Amino acid sequence: MTFGAGRTSRVREVVSQVRERTFPYVRRPRAKIPWSLYTRAQTREFPEMLQLIRGVVDLYAQEHPDPGGNPRPRGGRPAIPFPDRLRALLAQSYLGLPNRPAEGEVEVLGEALGVSHPFGYKTVERSYGDPRMVTALYALLEITNRPTFGLEEGFAADGNGSPTAVGQHYRSARERQRGSER
Repeated sequence: MTFGAGRTSRVREVVSQVRERTFPYVRRPRAKIPWSLYTRAQTREFPEMLQLIRGVVDLYAQEHPDPGGNPRPRGGRPAIPFPDRLRALLAQSYLGLPNRPAEGEVEVLGEALGVSHPFGYKTVERSYGDPRMVTALYALLEITNRPTFGLEEGFAADGNGSPTAVGQHYRSARERQRGSER
């Protein structure tokens, strides 16, 4: 991303003013902190997150009906519904758990999440290799951003959680490291 010469010189001018402490900064008035709302947000976070996971996956399932996946071979367990696996991955990510403990947590929280079939940790593990899951996770990101579309004024290019940004950060860190080794 390149800026025009005028923008670059303005940025340099502002940086110089900040360094010299001559920038005309106007302090905002201190806002009153609504502690009761803060407390409520803290106490309601977990149940509201479970409701969000359930609701957003239900919406995704309505918009993208599961074609049934691959037919299973004769015998074996029946296939776990795609929305159930998606809910499990989202809950696992939110709780920050490895696959095995996630199995137990999904079993306990299954009703709140809307999980209809019990399954093991291997199902969670195998779900990460399903390309439909990656597509679904990006679609869920888009669904959860719908309510704020057009309302946000500030934007950070790497604030979307995309692996591209992580790769770029890693690459730039390695380049800096290699530069200091020379």
